[in-house]
Amino acid sequence: MNAFAINLLASIPTLVGQPPTADPVIKTTYPLIAGKWRMESPNLRAGCNEDLNFLPNNRLLVVSADEWTYGTYRIIEQPKLDLPILLLHTILDDNQMDCSGNQVDQAGENFASFMKQLTPDSIVLCSSVQGNNCPVKLNRILP
Repeated sequence: MNAFAINLLASIPTLVGQPPTADPVIKTTYPLIAGKWRMESPNLRAGCNEDLNFLPNNRLLVVSADEWTYGTYRIIEQPKLDLPILLLHTILDDNQMDCSGNQVDQAGENFASFMKQLTPDSIVLCSSVQGNNCPVKLNRILP
């Protein structure tokens, strides 16, 4: 037996007999939308997936066909509004063809929509605060 194994075996009784330490519990709350979502929209080509990965730190990665974009997002909730507002800002775009058949550099663009949660794993994006005209649906893929 080597010296390391002998020292480890010798210290086991000491380690086992010690009470566990009380480490602080850290509670983290992530935004409702944090996770990976797949978009359903009438503007997307059949069989083409547009996946949005909303990171807990309010960063956003989007892959749509050959295109990828990187940006930020914010959810704004106001008591006087029926639905929260989802704000997206594109920082980088690789300017490739996306699932809509477009090849447009969206870097610097902003997008705003009202967000209506249908289920914990399904959200629609609407053009009105009342939740009407909701052509885009997001389905959760990963938590």
